[in-house]
Amino acid sequence: MASVKKPKEKHRSVVGQLEAELQEKLSQLQLLSAENEMLKLRAAVLEATVQSREDQDNVCGARAAVKAMSVEDIIRHWKQFLQDVTGELVNVQREESSAAFKQQQQAAAAAARPHGTCAAAVAANGDAAGAAGDGVSAEAAAAATGGADPGLSPSHARINEMVAKYSFLVKTAQQLNPSAYCRLFGTNLDTGLPAPYSDAHWRRVVSVLGLTKHQVNHILACAELYFSCRAKLQSEQRVLQQHLKATAASTESMLSGAGDDAAIQPWLDRLASNLKREHVLRVMLNSFVWCTIFTPVQCAKAAVYSHPWYVDVHAIVCVMCEDALTQPASGQRALVFPHRLQTSPLQQMQQMVM
Repeated sequence: MASVKKPKEKHRSVVGQLEAELQEKLSQLQLLSAENEMLKLRAAVLEATVQSREDQDNVCGARAAVKAMSVEDIIRHWKQFLQDVTGELVNVQREESSAAFKQQQQAAAAAARPHGTCAAAVAANGDAAGAAGDGVSAEAAAAATGGADPGLSPSHARINEMVAKYSFLVKTAQQLNPSAYCRLFGTNLDTGLPAPYSDAHWRRVVSVLGLTKHQVNHILACAELYFSCRAKLQSEQRVLQQHLKATAASTESMLSGAGDDAAIQPWLDRLASNLKREHVLRVMLNSFVWCTIFTPVQCAKAAVYSHPWYVDVHAIVCVMCEDALTQPASGQRALVFPHRLQTSPLQQMQQMVM
């Protein structure tokens, strides 16, 4: 009996070692896969930023006009965009409801067909003839519309055009007219008065967007990179503020209350540069989510359902991160790059999301 037990114990030991090695390899593969996704995302963000710069450099006249806009001018354009896109969204919803109803009818008709070789042959021939007819109709429609995508409805095409035009205005205003652009947030655009909004409002906006699982993961990955970079900038801000206070206090004591601007100016310049980089970082997040991850229809929905506030992509990303971090541990992991965080993901994100 002892001789029989030894091979079994040895076998179990070997199997245990192999399982441990396999688990270690799988963990390493997971980390490498996450790093690969992070690099792809960084590349996508950089490509989108470069493309945005090139697009703006090609339209210098429009850039000058946007730079000279006041807050009232931007709000007027925004309201016109809302008015135009709302009607097209209603048309899109009608088209989608009609398409869904037709699919239900076709499914019911297919289920009611008699089974059998002859019936199946007749049905197959009918479907083939219908498909051929649809192909001719599609070609004729494409020719009539100048080769446009037959799968894109007129309402979808108009929404795409509206969103593209307004997205250019927003991206240019963020970079060249930040003083006017930033005043849009936290303001009731109907009254023009300050009106803080709650997270519940942006959760309602997210609920109507119809984001796919891939889009959600992409947004969470962007958020991780954004919050990580922002944390470094804010840490640098605190150090600069401490140096600025210390320098101001020392110069005031030496000059009996009269501060030395020359001594504190370098710290002011560095602090201004830091704040500018934080603004640019937020602009990159907003632009990438709005222009690259969201579809034009989702952009239109976000704009309409954000009313009476201006759509705040940063607030949308923050509530999505908070919701992802509160998911049960048994569900999917909330973060795409959890191995890059030094502290608990929940603690770090709770500290960063404001």
